[in-house]
Amino acid sequence: YWYNTKSPYSLENTKAISDNIFQIIYNFFNIKKKLIICDLDNTLWGGIIGDDGIKNILLGGHSAKGEAFGDFQRQLLELKKNGVVLALCSKNDEKIAVNAINRHPEMILKIKDFVSIKINWLDKALNINDILNELNINQEDTVYFDDSQSERERVKSVFPNILIPNLPSNNILYPKILKELDCFNFVKTDEDKNRTKMYNQNKLREKNKNYFIEKNSYKNWLENLDLNI
Repeated sequence: YWYNTKSPYSLENTKAISDNIFQIIYNFFNIKKKLIICDLDNTLWGGIIGDDGIKNILLGGHSAKGEAFGDFQRQLLELKKNGVVLALCSKNDEKIAVNAINRHPEMILKIKDFVSIKINWLDKALNINDILNELNINQEDTVYFDDSQSERERVKSVFPNILIPNLPSNNILYPKILKELDCFNFVKTDEDKNRTKMYNQNKLREKNKNYFIEKNSYKNWLENLDLNI
């Protein structure tokens, strides 16, 4: 190739370079996902936390599935560091689930890594609607991970534009599936990388604002109360 065309690369390498350039241009001009919503049981760890307890769920350690769940969480954390925000949506006892997140020694993701947490027994589509409204993010900008096919279909019926990967029964494949999703923009500004912090700050401001309104409403009610009654 060098003697005939003065090309420094083979045709195979030239094609690989052109594919990479195309991918960069494609990523720049196409809408990328901003939010990942995750289930907990058999999605971020193996097993049912309410039944199995912290000591018996599969996460990290020396089991194949445990290691895969750990790698899946590491990939999610890396995406978060690059500006993708994370949220939880799980049918579980909130106290038990949060305790597992905080106390399991192999847990990679912490409570602080999630901008919205919906752990209850309500319809997941309803919880996801609350998450999207709370964060002011469109369904087109969202990815949803859940091991349950019925839950995936339920969410898809309400939010047809959310990207919902069909997770296989073999949990070991989760990191591979996430890695191969071509929907995240890795060309990030400082603002993008601090998006989780920004959302948490906005939530705190909103909480303080609501507290101020409630406090002053109660104060006004007391001032207007007819104490002679």
